[in-house]
Amino acid sequence: MEILKKFCSRDQNKYQLIEPFSQGDYTYATDGRAAIRVPRVDGIGENENAPNMEFLKWDHADLTDWCDLPEYAIDKTVKCPDCGGHGKIAFCPECDGEGEVFFENAYSEYEICCDTCRGLGSIASESCHICDACDGTGINHRQPIEFGEVHIQALLLNRIAQLEGAKLYQPSDIHMPIKFIFDGGCGLVMPMRGNLE
Repeated sequence: MEILKKFCSRDQNKYQLIEPFSQGDYTYATDGRAAIRVPRVDGIGENENAPNMEFLKWDHADLTDWCDLPEYAIDKTVKCPDCGGHGKIAFCPECDGEGEVFFENAYSEYEICCDTCRGLGSIASESCHICDACDGTGINHRQPIEFGEVHIQALLLNRIAQLEGAKLYQPSDIHMPIKFIFDGGCGLVMPMRGNLE
């Protein structure tokens, strides 16, 4: 259960991903960027609001040529942009976590991006919930880690590295999830996209 919780979302806006859930013969945990699958765990039930994980390509047993995780170091001087280095965030009080503010007068009504949170819906805070972007460390874990022709977000690679016996599979298509295995299960992680320079 502890392993599964590490892959769940801590973002209250993703309420359907805060806890592990079961579908069919398996139990899953995901934050929307990485997912793991283990044989069904007794006591972890279905979640009708969770995404259908069975439609993903879980063909890990058919693959060979698994690789060790790449060596990497994170620049600890770069603060997390989501929490400003605090490690915790709270819903923005100005927009109630929506990211937009609604205005109306006698002539019109309109929405604009919230200036307080810059449209994120959350603000840096010493209280409330742990920042999902940095796992509460306050360090920018979005740093790209090279793996062949793709890059993996350092935060996600760090979560995978904590799994006993973790190995990665080099994808043939840089737009597809990167597959990984570990003792007792398997998983998928989305590669980083966009300009990394």
